[in-house]
Amino acid sequence: MAIFSADSKRLLRRIDLALLLASTAIVIYGLVIISSATHINTPGEERFWYVQRQGIFAVVNAVLAILFMNFDYRGLSQHGQKLYIFNLIMLVAVMLFGHAALGAQRWIQIGPISLQPSEFSKLIMIICMAAILEDRMGKLNTIQDLLPVVLYVGLPFLLVLKQPDLGTSLVFMAIFFGMVIACGMPWKIFTGIIIAGIAAFPVLWQFMKDYQKMRKAELVAALMIDEEKPAAEEIAAEKPAEQKAATLEKRIAELKENL
Repeated sequence: MAIFSADSKRLLRRIDLALLLASTAIVIYGLVIISSATHINTPGEERFWYVQRQGIFAVVNAVLAILFMNFDYRGLSQHGQKLYIFNLIMLVAVMLFGHAALGAQRWIQIGPISLQPSEFSKLIMIICMAAILEDRMGKLNTIQDLLPVVLYVGLPFLLVLKQPDLGTSLVFMAIFFGMVIACGMPWKIFTGIIIAGIAAFPVLWQFMKDYQKMRKAELVAALMIDEEKPAAEEIAAEKPAEQKAATLEKRIAELKENL
């Protein structure tokens, strides 16, 4: 199967003009915001360096978008297994050769460039899951039917979690659930998995890193403060920003003591 379509002109005529204009407006708005946030604090000729760099990225991405418009994505299905193996090699390479920063080993240094393979892994897993689910449409009716897919996603999921990168691991879970639901998995199985996950949370808590626990504690503290808020008028009159910040810090400290 040819990867690139021969009828490029026909594809160009099918461009979603609204999407194109919206994307262009977002890019321009982003450049303006970056400029306003950086050029004052950067002296000399380098004051627009961040804007120039972001502009170069925008041009490169525009070129890539044009190339991908001529890309027949159906040809990727035959490369699902190869991409899966390549994905595992990248994630294992991070564990063996990656460098650590901020308490996590997620990056591989290639010359002056630091790459985070788990970011590429998200897209690769979408392609790989699409390949294995192609023959399972409407056939994920039991846990036994779902188990091979769980094991398939579970290996790269655990490798990313090991780095540790809880955020990307949760993205993997979202990709998994979104695609198996689209593939026809019954909602009762999805509900059962969610209930089991909630029940297992106290056990999972014991295996979390300290910074991961702190993020959860800060979220709970913020929610607790929101629940105790009085009417909006009383907040404006009696709880200035400094007082609310102090209350939040107090709650976080209390939760730290209970960890």
